[in-house]
Amino acid sequence: MGAMLKRFKPLRSLRWKMMLQTTAAMVLLVLTIGVAMIFQVSVMEYRNAVESNQILTQAMSDHFNGNSEAFIHQIDFVTLDGEIQDRVKRMESVRGAHSADEHSVNINELRSVITLRSIVMDEISGVYLYDRNGNLITKWEKTPNRAGVYKLPNATDINRYLPDGSVSCEFIDGHLVYHRSVRTLEEWETVAYISFLYDEDALKRMLEIIAEDETRFLGLYDSGNDVLVSTDHHDNAAYRRALRGAELSHLSAGVMIDVEGVGEMLLCGNAVMNDGWYFLSAVRRDDIFEMHYLFLLMIAAFAMIAVLGVLFVTLLNKKIVMEPIEKIMAVVHKVQNEDYDIALDVKTGDEIELLAEQFNVMAEKINELVNQNLKANLAYREMQLSQLQHQIKPHFLYNTLECINALSQLDRKDDVRVVTGAFARLMKTKMSDRHFTTVREELACVEDFLQIYKVMQGEDLEYSIRMDAACADCAIPSLMIQPIVENAVLHGIVPSARKGACTVEVCMEEGLLHISVSDDGVGFLPDPWAAANAYLAGEATPEQKELLGIGMKNVIDRIRFVYGARGRIILLSDREWGTTFDFFLPGEPS
Repeated sequence: MGAMLKRFKPLRSLRWKMMLQTTAAMVLLVLTIGVAMIFQVSVMEYRNAVESNQILTQAMSDHFNGNSEAFIHQIDFVTLDGEIQDRVKRMESVRGAHSADEHSVNINELRSVITLRSIVMDEISGVYLYDRNGNLITKWEKTPNRAGVYKLPNATDINRYLPDGSVSCEFIDGHLVYHRSVRTLEEWETVAYISFLYDEDALKRMLEIIAEDETRFLGLYDSGNDVLVSTDHHDNAAYRRALRGAELSHLSAGVMIDVEGVGEMLLCGNAVMNDGWYFLSAVRRDDIFEMHYLFLLMIAAFAMIAVLGVLFVTLLNKKIVMEPIEKIMAVVHKVQNEDYDIALDVKTGDEIELLAEQFNVMAEKINELVNQNLKANLAYREMQLSQLQHQIKPHFLYNTLECINALSQLDRKDDVRVVTGAFARLMKTKMSDRHFTTVREELACVEDFLQIYKVMQGEDLEYSIRMDAACADCAIPSLMIQPIVENAVLHGIVPSARKGACTVEVCMEEGLLHISVSDDGVGFLPDPWAAANAYLAGEATPEQKELLGIGMKNVIDRIRFVYGARGRIILLSDREWGTTFDFFLPGEPS
């Protein structure tokens, strides 16, 4: 809880969390509703745009088809009364038999007939009469002297004319042209071919009348020859490039195309006249979804209103909820710092007030329990530490007296005197009730012990004790190093039946007191080795604990009891190289 309170910041408070979460929920709700509305409106706008475009293209197609039918009736007026057929037959019959002047007169008469009948047709830009070989006989042009006006050539391909005399139409060089075979009324013999050039300005005027404004595109498209006719304010080349990749069979349902330099367009079309001919109507995508921006503004406004509403509600709830909770948090912080003398005064008339009252009761009980248990815990820890320390004393006394007894039996009086002196010094420094000693005093005890066993082992035992001066006054538990040194001599070097060495080193490493006890004896057997590692890990079974000596278990238990996680023990052992005990303890002065 202490770590949590230390990390407590205003932005992580309940008030801010409630405000942020409520704001996020409200904004998400507004955005969800807004997106759903935009989607529905977009679908409706798209459907309406497709429907209106379909209606427009259908009406435009019907108008063009009707206009084309009327134009064909005008062509019938020019060609089906027999006068042109008779004059062409007469001209062919006298060709070569009469003079050139008479032939010219016949051509002029033929031209006069065509002119008189065509001049009343506003949609005609020119009429061209060809003989059976496709060569021009005569022609009439509405504006023959105006520069830049398109004209049909003086020779034509007779294969483009239908042999049954019906009217056909096509685009030639981007211009709409109607064709008919001129046949006699009795024998149905083809005597000539006639072509009517539809006035381009008349076609564009028809498109401009239907179009509402310059943003809408209207045009007549021949997909086979990639010809597009529209009003002058449109880039036909860009639309032709876009139409080449469009699926024209779906034009009636509406197709979105991207026109270079124009943007996305909703395109609808309807088939007219020839196969592959379509009347097209297109409207900009931005004109279809013009309600988007309005809805986006509405969503932004509603989101802002939601945020302001959340802020207003948060401010209203601050006094009701947040201020009492802040008082409770301040008291919790005091309890965390072990200050139990509190009196939390919260009057809200709801669950928060009940929580504050219960917290006061809890704090009072904690205060009583802490005062009672603190003394008991201190007494228990003192008793436990004394028990562990006194546990080692009989063991140490027993081993030392056994050593003196053995020397007496061997009649080694001088050695008994040395051992007794060392033993006396040990008794003077180690038989007190002090729980802690300095490293210097502990190593003096270790040296007295090694002197005793040096007497017993003679040349078979060597030892070395090294200590950094900075470690001399550091406090450690009493009789901590001596039992490990005793294990090294009795269970490592003596069983090897050869000369051995015991080394004790004490130094400072990265702020920790490093104590190392090593020997070059026989090392651990497999079962005791497994038991020792299990005991260090706190996982030893009762059977494994029986395999370990009292001294080793006692040292490990006292280090854990005194230092907890701050103390670290490392045990290394090898049957050929011996054993090393390493302790890493806080370097605290005595």
